[in-house]
Amino acid sequence: MDHLTALRDHDAPLSDVLAVLNNRQRESRRAVMRAFVGVSVMGSPVASYAACSVIPTETGGPFPGDGTNGPNALTTSGIVRSDMRSDFGGIGSSVAAGIPVTVRLQLVNVDNNCALLPGYALYLWHCDAAGNYSLYSTASGHNYLRGVQAADSTGTVTFTTVFPGAYSGRYPHMHFEIFKSVAQASTGSNAVRTSQLALPETTCREIYTANAATYPGSLTNLAATPLARDGIFSDGSSLQLVSITGSAAQGYVATLSIGISAGVGVGTAPGTASQRVTAIEFYNTTLDHYVVISDPAEAATIDSGGAGPGWSRTGTTYPLDAPPATGSIPVYRFYGSVNPGPNSHFYTTSEEEKAALIALAAKTLVSEKRWNYEGVGFQAGVASNGACPQSLVGPSYSVPVFRLYNNGYPIKDANHRYATSTAIVQEMVAKGWKLEGVAFCAMSQ
Repeated sequence: MDHLTALRDHDAPLSDVLAVLNNRQRESRRAVMRAFVGVSVMGSPVASYAACSVIPTETGGPFPGDGTNGPNALTTSGIVRSDMRSDFGGIGSSVAAGIPVTVRLQLVNVDNNCALLPGYALYLWHCDAAGNYSLYSTASGHNYLRGVQAADSTGTVTFTTVFPGAYSGRYPHMHFEIFKSVAQASTGSNAVRTSQLALPETTCREIYTANAATYPGSLTNLAATPLARDGIFSDGSSLQLVSITGSAAQGYVATLSIGISAGVGVGTAPGTASQRVTAIEFYNTTLDHYVVISDPAEAATIDSGGAGPGWSRTGTTYPLDAPPATGSIPVYRFYGSVNPGPNSHFYTTSEEEKAALIALAAKTLVSEKRWNYEGVGFQAGVASNGACPQSLVGPSYSVPVFRLYNNGYPIKDANHRYATSTAIVQEMVAKGWKLEGVAFCAMSQ
């Protein structure tokens, strides 16, 4: 079947129709489905952060590249970056081999009720797949796998890198230093905290086994030095062990909240409620349709009957971002006209889905069913591998919004429902609706 034709008719879930265009979302939905047993909701998966305690100080090791032991990458132009896989600053253009991983670290102040630390900077570095550190020894001609990021308004730094190898005598790990600002991140001597991240053994074993040629000797070295025998982590690693979700096909995401002692009164609370809007769900008894509205004026119009009879509020609401905000993404809104239909709204955060729907509408007659692009409905948090990252302090983008499909075509108009309640998800699945996964993340209260 032609994927775009199926998309127009929606005789299969949109997630399945666009599988070729959006394979990662499909895999994420499968991960979510595995969290369900029959129609019994077991709760949504999350990328958990560690407890709000001061992370232990650890050595920067012999290869910091911060000026405290030889070369200083921190003074090289281009060190402030999110993708740290390639050489920078004119040293070359090589890209480190290895399995990609996104590292997302949140900085919080344990002296101020886990307040966020926007503006603080974190320098991350680690060995390559072969166990070598750039700027030193056999990798001295490279400076890849090193980067600095300033924490955003949620106190979060995000890096794209490759999974490090396991070299002899050490358990797989990454190094980092924290600074009060990017300006301070010019030498390791200015760091307010130096520590290391431990990587989950299950993920290490999975990657090293499947990619033995890329990670020579790593599986053997991992077996020789497990976490309990590592000289750095043997005294405890609970505050340093990252949580990893995903797979080689989906992409790996490593998360951890890092607590430091930054002083009383230092840090900020998350975004205020004035920066947010409330998503309001309506239901039409005649159409058996649900719709989510974030515009107060539009909601008022529906309340007054301006959208036709039969609409009423279900009582389901959740906070979302109205203007673009750090860490948020646009949620695109589409509508199928009353005639010929599907007389329903559809939301997506996928650029692929958006582009495919717009392209399809452009070559579909107005007399035929199609999705018409209406623009950005609101801002929301991005779901990663079927999960919403959990923050130590709220509000944050930590509430999964599940997308359900009523299998409406061709018996009745297609309709989607977007629910944060696992009880609602269970109810709709019991009625025959299909769970299509986590569409996006709403703000916590």
